[in-house]
Amino acid sequence: MILLWSRLGYRLHSRFKSAGDEEAPTGTLFEFRDAIRGRRTSPERVPDVLVYRKTAEPPKPSITDETRYLQALDEWRRV
Repeated sequence: MILLWSRLGYRLHSRFKSAGDEEAPTGTLFEFRDAIRGRRTSPERVPDVLVYRKTAEPPKPSITDETRYLQALDEWRRV
């Protein structure tokens, strides 16, 4: 089961890069691809892969608390 909301997380090391990828995937994308690959190669077609996506807007950082705002901005830039 994969739960998605506002971002896909951080990039993995380049050794996780697949043929055709411009850059290494995020951990979330890697896990998703691995589950799909496992399902396709399993004679029983398991495991089931369930993906849920939350569509609500994520909370916005307070612009009045400079420390929290800069921390949120830094996290966003690392993605």
